[in-house]
Amino acid sequence: MRKIFSLFIVLNLILVSVGVQASAQDAVSVPILLYHNIADYTPDAPYDRSLNIPAKTFEQHMRMLKNEGYTPITYEMYYAYETQGTPLPEKPIMITFDDGYLSNYLYAYPVLKSLGMKATIFVITDRRGKALSINPHFSWNQAREMVDSGIIDIQSHTHSHQVSTTLSDDALAYELAISKRLVELHTGKKCNVLAFPNGIAEARELAAAKKAGYKIINLVGEVGSNRKGDDLATMKRITVFADWTSYNLKQVIEKNLVL
Repeated sequence: MRKIFSLFIVLNLILVSVGVQASAQDAVSVPILLYHNIADYTPDAPYDRSLNIPAKTFEQHMRMLKNEGYTPITYEMYYAYETQGTPLPEKPIMITFDDGYLSNYLYAYPVLKSLGMKATIFVITDRRGKALSINPHFSWNQAREMVDSGIIDIQSHTHSHQVSTTLSDDALAYELAISKRLVELHTGKKCNVLAFPNGIAEARELAAAKKAGYKIINLVGEVGSNRKGDDLATMKRITVFADWTSYNLKQVIEKNLVL
């Protein structure tokens, strides 16, 4: 009788423990950081602090995240958590880049690789390997190298980076379909995640993205993190600015975890 009673107690403790763990997982808050180009400040040239960040500052940011115990995850991991209840690691966070600049390959990728930190780059597929401005874009071969490393995931930032709300239905469908196809063709991986240019999208654009096969859609902003049950079509991202120290970034993340 005592053995049965003891077994009953153990089983109840296990069930309580599982319930607590499940409840804790449901309460997980996942911030997403948004970077663009890695470029040092040049006194005689215009410098957009929301577009550029010095290489040293970026590395300091990543080392801070590592030291604070944050674990970078992929969108695939977040989707499995949201749809299947797959547990996330302690202090999950996502690191993202928009556009697909060559500097991501030259400077960000080596830092991330050395620290074993995963990130996602949303690429403008029509600009692979091109130098349309002072900030060239990495090639498809470089994209494939990063993807094959297991460190970088490549997803869509549309084909030509036009403001989606200004496009006709047919042009919008093309932008979404061709960029998805090109990412999958050149990386050998599924492209299920989209970041609209400038984060601009209304009901029509969101519906078109879902119809094209995208499972997750991102916004652009400076506020909020993501929790289980939130709309996967309006994932919140925090734009990181060039003049943020590691301490500034730490404070911003901690503040947004409760928003």
